[in-house]
Amino acid sequence: MNGHINLKKHLLLRSFSFKKAIQSGLLILVLLPFTATAQFQINGSARRLDSICYELTQDVMFVAGSIWNVNQINLNESFEAIMDIFLGCTDADGADGVVFGFQPVSTSIGEAGEGLGFQFVRPSIGIEFDTWQNFNLSDPAYDHIAIIRNGDVDHGSNNTLAGPVQALENDPNIEDCQYHNVRVVWDAQTHRLEVYLDCSLRLSYQGDIVTNIFGGIPFVYWGFTSATGGSSNVQQICMRYTTFLNDIQDQVICPGEAIPLRSGIIQDVYWEPALGLNNPFSPNPIAQPTQSTTYTLYFPDACDTFALDEVHVEVLDRKIPFDLGPDTVICEQGLTINLPYPEATAVWNNRDTSLSYSITQTGTYRVALHRLDTVCTFTDTIEVGLPEPIELNLASDTTICASESWVIDLQDGRLNSFRWNTADSLNPIQTIVAAGTYAVTVSDGCVSNDHVTQVRLIECGGVFIPNVFSPNGDAVNDLFEIIHDGSVETFDYFRIYDRWGNLIYDAPVSGSSSPQWNGTASGKELAPGVYVYQVGYQLYGGLPQNKAGTVTLIR
Repeated sequence: MNGHINLKKHLLLRSFSFKKAIQSGLLILVLLPFTATAQFQINGSARRLDSICYELTQDVMFVAGSIWNVNQINLNESFEAIMDIFLGCTDADGADGVVFGFQPVSTSIGEAGEGLGFQFVRPSIGIEFDTWQNFNLSDPAYDHIAIIRNGDVDHGSNNTLAGPVQALENDPNIEDCQYHNVRVVWDAQTHRLEVYLDCSLRLSYQGDIVTNIFGGIPFVYWGFTSATGGSSNVQQICMRYTTFLNDIQDQVICPGEAIPLRSGIIQDVYWEPALGLNNPFSPNPIAQPTQSTTYTLYFPDACDTFALDEVHVEVLDRKIPFDLGPDTVICEQGLTINLPYPEATAVWNNRDTSLSYSITQTGTYRVALHRLDTVCTFTDTIEVGLPEPIELNLASDTTICASESWVIDLQDGRLNSFRWNTADSLNPIQTIVAAGTYAVTVSDGCVSNDHVTQVRLIECGGVFIPNVFSPNGDAVNDLFEIIHDGSVETFDYFRIYDRWGNLIYDAPVSGSSSPQWNGTASGKELAPGVYVYQVGYQLYGGLPQNKAGTVTLIR
């Protein structure tokens, strides 16, 4: 013990000229080398261990290490800091401790020895975790905590604002090879500073720090310093949560928008309420609330469950009822999209800014509408293609028997316009009983098609084509069969179409054998309904015949 004191005294004597300069405001000792890692400047013996932990000193004599955040904080704003502190494993011969400090001077501060790397730094306020008893500095006979100003580690002076008190409530030794929880809270409104160690309030200070210490200037650097002298210890700090680094700003989003809530904490946390969060137990959840919501971040640790932060996510409720409609086709006259939103500006994907937009080419069109009274932008996309052509499955020349008729049914959900050269010109269904030229123009409102059919009348042989059959397996009328009296020399084709003109059956024909259809397609039974047939055959004497009509399938 005495040897250590003597070594520290020797260090004080050896550094006296520097300290006089520091006291006179002429010099701050800069420790080199340093590296800037993340948001911290690392000085002297300090090094980064992982994303939240730093080693300030190894168990080596006469070294100093510090880390200072490169961004100043405002002491006119309240803060909270939660950290773990490790002060080594050597008790009697371990030294010297750690200071959690605030100063506006520099991010390269620190010196070895009994000052814990913080001595003579002014103006400043520091929370000292001292593990060596320097009786010349009025240290108590136990590891202690104190709140000091202006880097004055002499507890016999009036610069000790609070303490010293025994660090651990029930143990004089904190060099116990354990991490200890430290919580520091500053209330800028009440001017109260509190220091907790292992869940117990150990120190508090009431005073206007900004005015009394920093001359009314609230902006300071924050960080940690540590030092060893003739005795040493491993000294480390792990930051669990600080308002300086982890504070979450309130957010404003538009309806339907999602935003990350980045706490920066890697330990277990949870959020309340869970509504609108993809994972309320994640440190950095994605929030997509449907209404404005205030989320509270909770941090359960060995001491208690702390409400670390609140973040208000405001959802703007002035949504534009915006929809370009379904994908569509472009007709010959083009397409015009009108956006009746004078309260918004429009930007199309070709940078056009028209609220009335004309489309003359196929493609994908996207528009972004930005409300003039909010930050919200709403987007929608429409695909514009070419219409499908209209196909009419009608023969150009048709021969029917003089005693029969030919029914042409062009009813289709797509078609909405029909014009025949008949007396019943607008009817999609035409019954042909006379020879002649029959012309029709059909349209779906976008494209049209013209078709002409020549119809001839002949005296036919005895050919019978039923108009209904019932393939239900009762052996009665199970087949749709072309029956003739022997006047047919050969059948050329026999085809069945559905009402949309799709070929569903093409019968093999052979000589005069009557073609048949059992009401199936590709081996599957078809639904009841009306189907179109076409049959071609040759009568004896070489007279070709073509017949078409409909047959009703019932079950």
